Amino acid sequence: MKDHKDRKGSIATKLALAGAGAGLGMFAIYGVINASFIGGLIGLNIAGVLSGFPVESALLSRGLVALGMLAGVLIAALMFVSAGATAGWLLGKLAEVVGHLSNLKRMVDGKDKTLAIVRH
Repeated sequence: MKDHKDRKGSIATKLALAGAGAGLGMFAIYGVINASFIGGLIGLNIAGVLSGFPVESALLSRGLVALGMLAGVLIAALMFVSAGATAGWLLGKLAEVVGHLSNLKRMVDGKDKTLAIVRH
């Protein structure tokens, strides 16, 4: 029987890594531009609240917009990657459960000899 402490080779772990990669790819395609735009708008609004509207192009305003853009990109990347990894892990766990159920059904039907040894 496989040792349950060694989880490096489990289906759930492999699919979680694949899901994280897929989430990173989706972020690169769909998330970077939108996240930087929304984060920049948030930074621009913060700069407007602090220094008044219309926002002048001072160093503080530019820094707040840049920090807003950076925060937006990092938060969006975190969301895409964690959602992909979670979806992959859940699919992996579902596959493991289905595999265990099919093994159990085979044992109950008598097609697997390990249950016959346990019965005697």
